[in-house]
Amino acid sequence: MAMDPITSSLLSDFIASSGLEHETDITRQFEYFANYCVVTNSSPSSDFEYTDIATGDNAPGIDGMAIMVNNQLVSSTEDIDSLINANGHITVRFIAISVKTTAGFNTGFISNLFSNVQLFFGDNPGATFNTPEMENFLELKDYIYSTAIVKRFTRNPDLLVSLVTLGSWDDSNEQFRALVGQYCQSLQSTMLFNRVDFRPYGAAQIQMLYRKAVAKIENAVTFDRALIMYDDNDKGEESGYIGVLPFGEYRKLLLNDDGNVLPVFEDNVRGYLGDDNEVNSAIAKSITEGDANAFCQKNNGVTIVASSVKRTGNQFVISDYQIVNGCQTSNTLIVNRDKPNIDKLLIPIRLIVTKDESLKIEITRATNSQNAVKREQLESLSGFQRKLEQHYGGMSNSFGKDALVYQRREGQYRGTEYQNSPLLVTIAQQIKAYAAMYVSKPHEVSGRYGVVLRKMGKSIFQDTDSLAPYYLSVLALKKFEALLGNGIDRRYRKCRYHVLMLMRTVIDMQFSDIKPKKRREGSDAMITAILQDPTASLRCFRHIVDYIASQAEDIEFDNRKCFERKETTEKLLKSERLAKLEKAIREDSAIAGCAAR
Repeated sequence: MAMDPITSSLLSDFIASSGLEHETDITRQFEYFANYCVVTNSSPSSDFEYTDIATGDNAPGIDGMAIMVNNQLVSSTEDIDSLINANGHITVRFIAISVKTTAGFNTGFISNLFSNVQLFFGDNPGATFNTPEMENFLELKDYIYSTAIVKRFTRNPDLLVSLVTLGSWDDSNEQFRALVGQYCQSLQSTMLFNRVDFRPYGAAQIQMLYRKAVAKIENAVTFDRALIMYDDNDKGEESGYIGVLPFGEYRKLLLNDDGNVLPVFEDNVRGYLGDDNEVNSAIAKSITEGDANAFCQKNNGVTIVASSVKRTGNQFVISDYQIVNGCQTSNTLIVNRDKPNIDKLLIPIRLIVTKDESLKIEITRATNSQNAVKREQLESLSGFQRKLEQHYGGMSNSFGKDALVYQRREGQYRGTEYQNSPLLVTIAQQIKAYAAMYVSKPHEVSGRYGVVLRKMGKSIFQDTDSLAPYYLSVLALKKFEALLGNGIDRRYRKCRYHVLMLMRTVIDMQFSDIKPKKRREGSDAMITAILQDPTASLRCFRHIVDYIASQAEDIEFDNRKCFERKETTEKLLKSERLAKLEKAIREDSAIAGCAAR
């Protein structure tokens, strides 16, 4: 494989920042890299893991897959149900990616990708796709096309087919264009899709996508009708504007060059409620009827918070911005963006410029106070989350440059060294790790974090909770994941949350003869010591996976749904062999020393 120096450099940056140095297979590295670039470009959220879109070892023809419902990446049927419950409807987009480490495109690559996409949406795909990852994607696909879900469609799903190579695409190649056209028409004729698109990416395009993915969002607009609303008295800088912006300019802040929604709603506490929502229907009506006056009269407008604005006359370069209020308005405009004369429609705009994170949170709270929002939507703005973020910040004294960084707002570290860093902790990771390790519910952590949070109820994020277990649970998760393929077989990834639960359980057993508060402190101190010692942590995790392997037949380890079952958790906690696991860990000399630290 001959990779050009620029792509190689960007790939190295991605691998280092994502903590994938243990992955030495250059082909697999490039697959992760290409999948990340394509999906990030197509998604309004960059907050997902490379494993969420991987299709598994030796999956034929398709190297990456993403299923997006209401612009959210989904990984379980519960995710889909939660979005239906929140919005009442769904829009669906499938993304299928093939990645080749060769310097060019050919008809064989195109045919192989499309043939396997056709099989995926065909009558008997299970005969072809049998990796656990693809089985999960097939389950989601079948659920989406089930009778109960189809009636929730706003329109049929869209399908994006992407082919990535290290060469360059020749758009004038009639043979390529004819072949792609035939396959797209064939897929369209199944009546399963609203539209089918093919997008080829060569080295230059992948380089561009990666640069965009890791850069802070910045766009320029012509803001003719802007008034200075207030300024910063301390610095004398203009920091607030109010006015109206025609949609022809506003769309530049919403969509990328491919027409995909930018990740600018990450601070907005509500997702888009759909065009069948009463308010959004009224907005859409004023758009389709061409009544610009009615739109401005009835619409509260949009609030944008940016870290910086460079103004030259009426030209505004807006950097690191989020739309914190106006998600419904913006998405309704996006849905109707091809309507005649819509570019002339005027949108009321408030543009607030500040680098103060606390002020950004207060603005988000204030501008959404009139909305009926759910607990998980406001969780990132809560006082407990701020305390937790500060606790993480204080751990640098113990862990130095390896200290974890807590991202309580999605996109908070976009454009920084932590964006793809394995040290970055999202709310979703925090909820799942803590629920598994300290609430003993590892079987309930699959799916979107809002669903998991509702399942946990008052078992998590309570003001009286000690903060140390939150940090430790994610640290344990990160340490275990780093060892997969690097000391521990990758097949144990699917039971990682049960590993956390068992680690805490057996260490607690060593402190069972002391008072509960001292027991928690002693156990957490020992877990910390184990996780700080590479040898001790590897040996501890090996003991635990060996214990799980010893139960393989009883818990049906090879069943893909094994670790989503409550019965699996109960069997692992109640087994007579658990005492043997505790004894093995207690008597392991590499681990025993951690108890005395």
